[in-house]
Amino acid sequence: MIGSRDDKDKREQDVQMLFDIKHMIEKSFTVVRPGEESHITRIYSELDNLNKKFEDLKSIVLVGMKGRRGESPRKSRIKKQIILLLEKHKRMDSQQLGRILKLSRVRANEYLKELENEKIARGIVIKRRKFYMLADDLMKRTQANTADAEGA
Repeated sequence: MIGSRDDKDKREQDVQMLFDIKHMIEKSFTVVRPGEESHITRIYSELDNLNKKFEDLKSIVLVGMKGRRGESPRKSRIKKQIILLLEKHKRMDSQQLGRILKLSRVRANEYLKELENEKIARGIVIKRRKFYMLADDLMKRTQANTADAEGA
């Protein structure tokens, strides 16, 4: 139990440090000198992109903290590994994840269902097989397909 408390404290410290960095960056760009408006506009757009990435990172760091009460450190670690694998491979099924993480297909499917309930991953059925993707990736693909269909 001591290790899980230490892990939670470490995650909270990491999140607080990220918030501090974000606020320091935002404060450093509040003064605008004459003739720097276009430069500042570009910096603000880059800052918005960093903010989006920060929010994504925060959601990944907080997976273990948002989980059910009493969630073990191992469970949090496996969820993080699944998220990283889905980022790398874009879509995977429970059998593929189970093979990589050395879990049974059923256990891998349980983790995927939990991530789906937490709105981190989404399942799609292709030819009777259920694949999982990160929710953000699925939304981007859907928007791209809609744009392609409208353009055609």
